[in-house]
Amino acid sequence: MNLRITQTMLNSQVLRNLQQVFRRITKSENQLASGQKIQYPSDDAVLATRASKIASQKREIEQYKRNVETIDNIVSSYDTTIREVSSIYQRIRELMVRGANDTLSDVDREAIAKELESIKEHLIAIANTRVGTNYIFGGPESDRPPVSVAANGKVTIELSPEKADRKLKIQVAGYNLEYNVTVRDLFITRRGESVFDAIDRMITDLRNGKPLKLSNTDLGAIDDLVHNTNINIAFIGSVTRMLEMINSRMEDLDSFITEYLSQETDADITEVVAQLSMDQAVLQSALKSSAKVITPTLVDFLS
Repeated sequence: MNLRITQTMLNSQVLRNLQQVFRRITKSENQLASGQKIQYPSDDAVLATRASKIASQKREIEQYKRNVETIDNIVSSYDTTIREVSSIYQRIRELMVRGANDTLSDVDREAIAKELESIKEHLIAIANTRVGTNYIFGGPESDRPPVSVAANGKVTIELSPEKADRKLKIQVAGYNLEYNVTVRDLFITRRGESVFDAIDRMITDLRNGKPLKLSNTDLGAIDDLVHNTNINIAFIGSVTRMLEMINSRMEDLDSFITEYLSQETDADITEVVAQLSMDQAVLQSALKSSAKVITPTLVDFLS
């Protein structure tokens, strides 16, 4: 059986061939303009799916990096603040030793009492330190001040021991890191007395004309607090080093994922330009041959 090729069939085939060339040229031009291999999932469903998963991983890593940066800012605040508290406790100890001298005049005792009052106010401000909207020593209750002051000057630690034991954690790429320090970690002695109560007791004795008592109980309370600061300085140092390790790993992963995504989705410009030049040459040849294949019709003559 012989298949008869009509002029209509020939014209249709020529048109299809030209459309294919135009589609290839359009695809190459889109790749040059966007720098991407594909514009729509229908261009390459497998590649589009793989690229989407890689991009999702990259966004996840970027979120991890932002989380680590936020925690790092808080930890840096801990480091600076705890060191300041440590120096303040050393000053309180010096004032205790000085105030224990029973030969001091009332003026001298009042001067020590006033300095202790200033130290107390400063410690209250430190206890209620905020980074952004969070009280860094508030533990799980970071939305409220961990220390409150009554009208009579009495200071209350609002964070309960049970809630203070609930440490804050960051979970990043397999790491589970505790990072917070609470008001109870810094301002409460092993006997359960706050530094604010100890200062109030000293101020009362000084203004009643009594020398401060250098008993094991009083000095021991300050030594407890100094010991607490040293422990937490070491703790924050270890957290800082761990955050540096996590951040370094996140940077490496981000670089790897970025390069991988680029390899998967970025167009090879040299290859695209070469393909476009070839397709343009093919188009010119196709147009010339089409002009010879497609015969003029009566309409062409009438026009």
